[in-house]
Amino acid sequence: RSLPGADQIKTSAGSLKKFDAVITVDIATPEKAVIDLTQANRVIRIDHHPLQKPFADVTLAPEKAGATGEIIYDVLKELGVARLAPESARNLYVSILTDTRFKYEDTAPRTLKLAGELAEIGGFRPADMSRQYDQARLSYADTVDGQWKLAEWCRENRLSKHRRTHLERIIQLEPNHAEA
Repeated sequence: RSLPGADQIKTSAGSLKKFDAVITVDIATPEKAVIDLTQANRVIRIDHHPLQKPFADVTLAPEKAGATGEIIYDVLKELGVARLAPESARNLYVSILTDTRFKYEDTAPRTLKLAGELAEIGGFRPADMSRQYDQARLSYADTVDGQWKLAEWCRENRLSKHRRTHLERIIQLEPNHAEA
């Protein structure tokens, strides 16, 4: 995983059975949660998608938000965070990029302005994300194994469109590949 802090994300509850609170991010239904939300005393939902099925005690889902990263940025500002760490800025930028691709109809001028601010705080140019993909693409062979590794790299970096391209290439190379 190439995003800062990705190695610290918990995808299971481990031995914990009950929780004081769980915050869900960018999921519209409780089935998409990686833990059983009924074990939480309180569920807080942060999302830019319309609610499909009520499941949270508190929902932060402004209608005009194009990306969950925008909402989290607003929450941090409301909590008094004066300056984001470069790593946090980069992660919020990637959230905005993957939710909007800077082309969907909910991409507002505010979205683009915020993305520019986050890129500046994070110390990178948006072209850096494309460059990382290009470098990864060149480092893997055009074999089933190489394409699989690249598809997984894309999944970890939330590049679903690129991932699909590499999965399709795997099927071209090996039509009966079960995982592709």
